[in-house]
Amino acid sequence: MHKIKNYQMLLENSPHFIRERKVVLDLIEETMASIDTDKVMKEKVSFDGNILKIVDKSFDLSKYKHVYVIGAGKATWKMAKSLNDLLGNRIKEGWINSFRDATFGNIRVIKAGHPIPNQISLEGTKQIIRIAKKAEKEDLVICLISGGGSTLMILPAEDISLQDMITMNRLFLKSDMRIQYINCIRKHLSQIKGGLLAKAVHPANLVSIIISDVVGDKIDVIASGPTAPDSSQYRKAIEYLKKFWLWRKTPASVKRRLLRGAKGKIPETPKEHDKIFEKVTNIIILNNYASLAAMRAMVINQGMDCEIYSNQIEGEARVVGLKLLVEADQLSKRYKKDFILLSGGETTVTVKGDGKGGRNQELGLGTVGKIAHMSAVIASFGSDGIDGFSKAAGAIVDSRTMQRSQKLGLDYHDYLENNDSNHFFKILGDEIITGHTGTNVMDFQIIYIPKRTVNAK
Repeated sequence: MHKIKNYQMLLENSPHFIRERKVVLDLIEETMASIDTDKVMKEKVSFDGNILKIVDKSFDLSKYKHVYVIGAGKATWKMAKSLNDLLGNRIKEGWINSFRDATFGNIRVIKAGHPIPNQISLEGTKQIIRIAKKAEKEDLVICLISGGGSTLMILPAEDISLQDMITMNRLFLKSDMRIQYINCIRKHLSQIKGGLLAKAVHPANLVSIIISDVVGDKIDVIASGPTAPDSSQYRKAIEYLKKFWLWRKTPASVKRRLLRGAKGKIPETPKEHDKIFEKVTNIIILNNYASLAAMRAMVINQGMDCEIYSNQIEGEARVVGLKLLVEADQLSKRYKKDFILLSGGETTVTVKGDGKGGRNQELGLGTVGKIAHMSAVIASFGSDGIDGFSKAAGAIVDSRTMQRSQKLGLDYHDYLENNDSNHFFKILGDEIITGHTGTNVMDFQIIYIPKRTVNAK
């Protein structure tokens, strides 16, 4: 059974590129299988006797009085299930804010709000803090963290309302601000982000099992770093809001807090040498680069040439797509075989129109004009299966996309101008549909340039 629900349609939509599309779609499916949370947890986390092993770190559970499990993120419901399968009743209590309601042994999982937080997110986070503060010196707290945790686990500072945080999230979603900047601001408006969850757990022992969804795998950025030291400051949060023209739209309560913090009237987030981190261990079990490396091995095994361009792709989606296409075209000329360029990261979209889409679909839409003069296929997709506010994971584009769209009376420029990439690809039948995947290691781009020439007209 295909992981891409509309696999056959995507193949048949462009008969001239059916072979190339099949290679790209199969690569997407194999990648989805390789980053499956259940699979990764089984590979990276084990339990034998009393020893819990997470990658290369070992924890003797006989040394702890109680074991608690907390956390938040798109992948954490699956992580919680896997952990419960290993530890069972050794877990005294647990609470996870994720994408579905479930109970795994003594771990309660709730479906919280994303990409906009809601009251359920808030109430669930209060339960996470309750368990964190309940843990004592002889206890072990296991925190599960993955992408989406910043929204799913929300507890605003006492002087800020949930509604004001919802307003901030909406501003972030429409901006082209990098996630590092967004999470700097979030940390200074929270009672749990920026190392404050670690502070709540202290003096108990804390180990975080993390699936990275940020460029550079910075632990203090993933889910806004609830268990990591924070190097950012209040003054930087103000600077970012002003730089991206959001300060005037920012709620008054948020401005007041940030200004007071910048003047030293509110304590900063915990920093690197704070004693609360003495018994904290943060472990990343999966990231974007590991996935790209596995993907490259798959391509090489199929007898094609392949390069990883970068796993730190950032910038305006429509611009990044064009840049990648040009790079792929130039690099392909070095090789005699069919060539595939791989990249990963997280682009941004400056929303000016009122259409529906996401960064992956906008990246693809931005290449429609250029790729029409090449012989190539490009796909961009989110590993979590959801791109923006649409139901698609991303989109696939080839050298015939512009011709096919023109026959349907579609001008890709108009859709790009209105940030309406999803409707463009929905009409063409070229949106990639996977549904929620239960994991998140950012986005991937695959560009396939065959040696055979396919006339785009």
